[in-house]
Amino acid sequence: MTRNSTFALALAIFLTSNVALACSPAPVNEGWKFKAVHPDCSFENGGRGKWNSFRGKPVVDLGNGRIGQRLNSGDACFSQQNLFFMDCSIADGIVIGGQLVGSETKIGADGQKVVSHPIGIHESIELIQQPLGPIGLDEQTTLSELQNIAKNQGYRSTSSLDAFFGRTAVQKKVDYTCGCKLYYPDSPGAKL
Repeated sequence: MTRNSTFALALAIFLTSNVALACSPAPVNEGWKFKAVHPDCSFENGGRGKWNSFRGKPVVDLGNGRIGQRLNSGDACFSQQNLFFMDCSIADGIVIGGQLVGSETKIGADGQKVVSHPIGIHESIELIQQPLGPIGLDEQTTLSELQNIAKNQGYRSTSSLDAFFGRTAVQKKVDYTCGCKLYYPDSPGAKL
């Protein structure tokens, strides 16, 4: 082997081993931390396990009894976003999984989709929401409309909120009615 080919081989081994290390899960130990729920209904440390994280961004008041929230979970190798929508006036909602991407997609200055270099295994709710996707949340959005979109687009979804937010092998119980209690305290959703 020549000096250059030896260097190239060593560099290739180094680079591929670092890629593997970048995706080696590291414990987040959320199971040993107290779950923190903030006044805006965001939460941290919702995971129960050693490796999995589960947290929620602040709840957004969409108007007319409707709320939305971005949920994030995962580990060093996989991150998953879910879109939570609840109509507090009917005490029902849906969680819709983000779209799996291996690269980041955004709208460029010219209004066209622009795909950047791969960023890893990631599910993003930005890709299912307008302007990139079919979902637009506002005060007129209905649960049946979102269920139909999820079904027609093949998005992972569930309307079993007790099961999704309940205590499981990977997460602590999360009060999904927090946003209804915050923004619509007299609604049926706040009284669940």
